[in-house]
Amino acid sequence: MLKCTEARDDEASRLAVAISERLREVVPSAEFDVRIEGRTVGVVGVGKWRGNTWRTRPVAIWLLPLSATRRLRMIFESQGKELQEFLSRVRGQPWPSVDAESHVLVTDQAIHIWWGGADESDAVVRSQPISRQELGI
Repeated sequence: MLKCTEARDDEASRLAVAISERLREVVPSAEFDVRIEGRTVGVVGVGKWRGNTWRTRPVAIWLLPLSATRRLRMIFESQGKELQEFLSRVRGQPWPSVDAESHVLVTDQAIHIWWGGADESDAVVRSQPISRQELGI
């Protein structure tokens, strides 16, 4: 059991790093900074947005006794919606655009994250897919 917990802890750390890297791709860098502290990822306002912070700790869901696919879907669906609500609220306008919605597709090979239409080809903003190999899953 200890080895399983250690493996999940390592996966959670890799997951936090991958999330922070992908957030840097989509978050407006002139307005927000993406930081990682341990297994907590934060989006911190800079300039006129200073004082506004959103944090996520995916390890809380990652350690649940569910399938990896279900845990990944739960993590990225909640984070995508929460990030969108945070950026829209702080900026005072819909992010990334009016009618854009958060979407996640988890496959056997990768996690695809985008905001926009229901199909990834209709994305207004998207990150590079996160390969399950990169996460060690």
